[in-house]
Amino acid sequence: MVSITLCRIVCGLSWKVYGQENIPPKACVIISNHQSTWETFFLQTLITPQSLVLKRELLLIPFFGWALRAINPIAINRSTPKEAIHQIRTKGLLSLKNNISVLIFPEGTRSQGCKLGRFSRGGVLLACLSNVDILPIAHNAGKYWPSNRWIIKPGTIQVYIGKPIKTLDKDATEVNNTAREWIASKI
Repeated sequence: MVSITLCRIVCGLSWKVYGQENIPPKACVIISNHQSTWETFFLQTLITPQSLVLKRELLLIPFFGWALRAINPIAINRSTPKEAIHQIRTKGLLSLKNNISVLIFPEGTRSQGCKLGRFSRGGVLLACLSNVDILPIAHNAGKYWPSNRWIIKPGTIQVYIGKPIKTLDKDATEVNNTAREWIASKI
């Protein structure tokens, strides 16, 4: 929360959230586009409790990585996809069982600008397996804090929270496409 507040005070970066009424009272799988470092911090404050799926290399970054360790993330090795899916499934199911939402960036990495990358199905498969809703979130943070840059432009990030997407008796590919299409329509 300190880093988000500093962005507001020092950089003139604020945000406006639409659709907070769509946040379900029980645990869900949160699917968001990934454009900058900003949403990694901000989404942790928006919906709690939650467990964040991230690449394990981030935990090795001094200070930043140490702070991430404190939130007990699901740290995956992206170079071994089968192992990563197993970790998401095992640790994600445990989190959801304990009423802790799971946040995943299905693009797997930050996209350039407001482009939307290909979505992996790991988060949707987890939601379908545990029969919880998908909560789609879209934002335009990359417009103000572009990927691979530390220069932050002042402005107001728009964050949109969609209606939960039911997964009961749904095909994972269909759910994944529905979430991606909704996010694409907002950025």
